[in-house]
Amino acid sequence: MSKFYKILFISFILILLGCDKRSLVKVTAKDILDAVALEKGKRAVLINVWATW
Repeated sequence: MSKFYKILFISFILILLGCDKRSLVKVTAKDILDAVALEKGKRAVLINVWATW
């Protein structure tokens, strides 16, 4: 059982270290599409469909 707890502990530490500390900014679908339009012809942009719903 101790091996399980070691794996659980290491996983927990990695999850905590992997979390991003940045703040979220509220935007609308139009804001997202406008930002994508700025990149047109420069590089590929992947958009999550749910972000524009």
